[in-house]
Amino acid sequence: MDVGVFQILPNMAADPRVVAQRAEELGFESYWVPEHPVLPMEYEANYPGVAPDAPPPEYLWQMPDPFITLAPVAETTTTIKLGTA
Repeated sequence: MDVGVFQILPNMAADPRVVAQRAEELGFESYWVPEHPVLPMEYEANYPGVAPDAPPPEYLWQMPDPFITLAPVAETTTTIKLGTA
């Protein structure tokens, strides 16, 4: 079975290059980052997993572009597969 690593919020505190390199060293098959191309400004349904009438999680608005995130990862890794989810 192939197992990958999914980093929900790549940022400078958890540099994606470092995380992916370490995952590669440990033998993980792939490294993934989130992709939300469209986030509505307003919506009527509650966000899944939060209390009714609670705002959506703050991390939704902090996700970097996945391809900009993966570019330096691709430069610093050699065998691990990269993907968006």
